[in-house]
Amino acid sequence: MPALTALTHALAEGLLQVQNQPLLRSIIDHLAEGVIIANAEGTLVYFNPAARVLQGPGTSDRKEDWARHYRVLDADTGAVIPPEEQAIALALRQGEEIPSRDVLVHTPTHPEGRHLRVNARPLRGPQGNVMGAILFAHDISRERQAQAEQRRAQARQHLAESRYRLIVEAVQEGLWMLDVEGHTTYANDYMARMIGLTAEEMLGRHALSFFADEHQAFIREKLQVRRQGNKQVLDLPLRHKDGHTVWAMLSSNPLRDEAGHYLGTLASVTDITRRREAEQRVLQLNEDLERRISERTAQLAFSNQELEAFAYSVAHDLRTPLRGISSFIRALDEDCPGQLDAMGRDYLQRIHGVSVLLVLPLAGRADTSLLDLSIQIMIFAALALGLNIVVGLAGLLDLGYVAFFAVG
Repeated sequence: MPALTALTHALAEGLLQVQNQPLLRSIIDHLAEGVIIANAEGTLVYFNPAARVLQGPGTSDRKEDWARHYRVLDADTGAVIPPEEQAIALALRQGEEIPSRDVLVHTPTHPEGRHLRVNARPLRGPQGNVMGAILFAHDISRERQAQAEQRRAQARQHLAESRYRLIVEAVQEGLWMLDVEGHTTYANDYMARMIGLTAEEMLGRHALSFFADEHQAFIREKLQVRRQGNKQVLDLPLRHKDGHTVWAMLSSNPLRDEAGHYLGTLASVTDITRRREAEQRVLQLNEDLERRISERTAQLAFSNQELEAFAYSVAHDLRTPLRGISSFIRALDEDCPGQLDAMGRDYLQRIHGVSVLLVLPLAGRADTSLLDLSIQIMIFAALALGLNIVVGLAGLLDLGYVAFFAVG
């Protein structure tokens, strides 16, 4: 308020001089600020129009009425300022200019109060004696209201930011923000702990510094893609502070201003190291299983080959003896029917039925596979029906083992 200070000096020098009073009175009456003048005894002797508006209509100028109807509070602390401590009284008592002070004045017409910025200084006569005091009052209600609203808005913003920060820090997921050049502008604690750092240690560092050298070319390419505004979800290997790899899934989105200009990237980061390890174990198990299946298949194929070779060998070696047995059974049935009892004939008929079943399909056929199959069936059937009986009968008839190979 430099202009008011200069005017105060002028008023102090000439207000009470008769020749200057009309001019100064006209100047004061047209001031936008309220002006109140008190005489040496503290009686309020003058209110300019602006001060009357601030004071309110129908109020008294007497000090006693002011003390009874007006309450002056400190605008910042809310403490009541008694009449003897108010600016105009201090200027009279101390004889010095009182610095500006913000007060809240409750009047009968404004019980809710008006915010005023006041300052006062003594008025001196030609001999330097204090003849009164002058107070300037400026209505700052709108300014204070705007400041209060700004403080409330700041408080709401601070509360919202605090809640947002609590949510961000509590979420079990990393949040990572990069600027246009790829430098870290924000990382929550979870993100920093994921790679063994603090959030402060990550700030300002380029994204490439968090990846191994062999992956940096790929990361640089992906950062360039993000500058074009593309969303991405990638599995990437981060480098931990101690050197080991931390696999993470990064879901990134571009940040833009109102004009659509690229400002950077915000990525949510999820630690998938355990998942990757589990996937690797599953892949290894699948490879082991496939290898074991391949080995077992090869073993089974080899066993089948050996079994086929064995069956072929047995079929080849027993083909002639079995034909002889079949012929011998026919001869025994035809030539010696009276030498066998009922049980022997029953056994002979059984063996004959099996031999006929085995031998007849071989007659006039060149299909060796059918022959081999028939011979194998005959072997098992002979064992089941008691081939030892046939051998015993052959011994009794004194035909000998050679007869098996001689018939046919």
